Amino acid sequence: MPGGDLPLSYPEQYTILYVDDEQYMLDLGKAFIEKKGGIKVRTISSAIQALDLPDILNYDAIVSAYQLPGMDGITFLKEIRKRDTEIPFILFTGRGREEVVIEAINNGANFYIQKGGDQASQFADLTHKIRQAVEHRRANNLISCLNTNQRKLAAAMNLAHVVHWECDAITYVFTFDDRFFAMYGTSAEREGGTQFSLKRYSEEFIHPDDREEALRKVREGLENPDPDAVTYVEHRIIRRDGQIRDILVGMGVIRDGDGKIIRTYGANQDITERKKGEKALERAYRQINLLTEVTRHDIINNLSELYLHLDLARMDCPDPRFSEYLDNMEEVVRIIQSRIEFTRIFQEIGIEKPVWILLNTILPGSSAPLPVTYDTTIQRVSLLVDPLVKTVFSTLLDNSIRHGEHVTEIRVSAHESGNNLMILWEDNGVGIPDEEKELIFNRGYGKNTGFGLFLVREILSLTGISIHETGIPGSGVRFEILIPVGSFRFDLS
Repeated sequence: MPGGDLPLSYPEQYTILYVDDEQYMLDLGKAFIEKKGGIKVRTISSAIQALDLPDILNYDAIVSAYQLPGMDGITFLKEIRKRDTEIPFILFTGRGREEVVIEAINNGANFYIQKGGDQASQFADLTHKIRQAVEHRRANNLISCLNTNQRKLAAAMNLAHVVHWECDAITYVFTFDDRFFAMYGTSAEREGGTQFSLKRYSEEFIHPDDREEALRKVREGLENPDPDAVTYVEHRIIRRDGQIRDILVGMGVIRDGDGKIIRTYGANQDITERKKGEKALERAYRQINLLTEVTRHDIINNLSELYLHLDLARMDCPDPRFSEYLDNMEEVVRIIQSRIEFTRIFQEIGIEKPVWILLNTILPGSSAPLPVTYDTTIQRVSLLVDPLVKTVFSTLLDNSIRHGEHVTEIRVSAHESGNNLMILWEDNGVGIPDEEKELIFNRGYGKNTGFGLFLVREILSLTGISIHETGIPGSGVRFEILIPVGSFRFDLS
């Protein structure tokens, strides 16, 4: 186990292998040791047989006599140490020569106990030595594993450019380490120690333009009553060498039994490279957006000019033979115009951050050309969605009007489905054939532009919301909109 993962726990009962060629000693020792409780003893009369056991290294400790048939206790010890240098080994023997004791200790025996005298006393001593050796080994393993895991954690934090800190909530004094100071281009020695007051830290390291906002967010975090809440703050720092870096701070709190904050702790991550990447993407997007808008504007102007020429052509060529050609040309122009409009809408998807919006404010109201009924749950639900979500429900309404053929009623309802929220949009029209239930969400599919339901699914997917059509053909559509936990809430007001 040394160097491995930190064990969650050890079995409460020890398992011991006891090797001796005197059967009465095995029986007596097993009975006495197990009588004390917490130790299970397995006995065997030969070291050679013991070495053949497939699970010999799974025991918590090995106890062996010195004089054994075919292989003595010292040789047995040496063979064990070839396989495992950590398993406790106790030599329990009647031989008391000094050279045997020295050889046993030199070859890795944990204890040497001499037989003889009062048997109760010697087995009590043996039991004590077993517990001592096993607990010592377990403690060493735990320390070794902890050190290994700490090194792994430090290496991972280095790779992620993360450092940690603590702060006394009474004195507002931070405690930093060398890794923390290294991120800030300095050292504990240079700063006069590992402790910093909040005032000194904010004045000497936080960028002055970010200082007020950063401290405000920290205060908000401290006022949060949730004991498990983590507050995140982004701000810039000025290193001792003058470099300006972007960092993300995550802060948690420790409270006493009365709920009072007694300590804060957290981690700072250098996100400078990430911020540079974000800014580069923003610049690239602005350039692409500008090019798209200019191109779209020019095409729309050209289409307007083309519409004008088509109207002039109708006036100058009243011959009905040309009318069909002109109508076909105008339909092509209309399709081009609708696709240009699609690029405008699609370009806006995902630009803005998701926001909380009351569901009843984005549903068709009394001005809708068809009656729309809602259940009472709708009035209390807010969704975390892209601001373009209004397009979703206006598109569903348009879909019912255009393709439902004889729709006279639309019903919108909401109910909890496990940890999620299900919103249903239903009408009493002709419905959707089974073979088209997924095709209707493909770009370009449909009788009109073919972009509506494609955009609906794209807009909803930005916040993990899914939509499917599950209605019965001939009985109307049934769009199921599944809102994942975290993207909806009930407003009691």
